[in-house]
Amino acid sequence: MQSEPVVASASELEAVAHVTLPPGTVLLSAAYSNGLETRLSAKFRLPRSELDAFVASGQFTAALTPGLRAVGEAENVGGGNLWHPESAKTVAGIDEVTSTSDGTSRAVLLDLDSPSMVTVYLYAGRG
Repeated sequence: MQSEPVVASASELEAVAHVTLPPGTVLLSAAYSNGLETRLSAKFRLPRSELDAFVASGQFTAALTPGLRAVGEAENVGGGNLWHPESAKTVAGIDEVTSTSDGTSRAVLLDLDSPSMVTVYLYAGRG
């Protein structure tokens, strides 16, 4: 049985999605559901200067691709009104086909519209 989505903390986000949130990260929303599948979605902002460190921390199996919209409305685990990846004009994305060692696959959309901050939409799923 799948649990109802609940609010996820930054540490749960890091554990489920296998990423490290760099200094200066502001978690805007995160939701987590567990059961037959594990699903997590998160939206956070980080300083643009920390973007390379964030991407490196995730050891993604797919490359960061300019223009790729890897995350959309369907990846919004918790619902709510803070999830608007379609509003980003300049984007890059990561869409993993090969999953991490525990079977988690991840998709990331980077909103690059601001010169100083990056808004990250992240989805992680397993099962």
